[in-house]
Amino acid sequence: MGDEREDYGVSVAGPPVAAADAGPPFSYPAAAPDDMRELLGAWLPLTYALNALSRSLGDADLYPCVLAPAAIDKLAFVDALVR
Repeated sequence: MGDEREDYGVSVAGPPVAAADAGPPFSYPAAAPDDMRELLGAWLPLTYALNALSRSLGDADLYPCVLAPAAIDKLAFVDALVR
């Protein structure tokens, strides 16, 4: 069992806060990528790291889904329509 955080390059960065509960309870949608594939490019590596961490604790995957290329195309199509 290794250090999955280091293996997957996970780091937590953000504005300094005085206490954990002083941070914002929401994300900033304006900071989101403009393209679904770019968003998935950030999301999927995070799911791999989270699943590895969960497995190292003897638990099941936190994100057990696999997105097929056709599903990604459909998500990108719907995202483009909504935007």
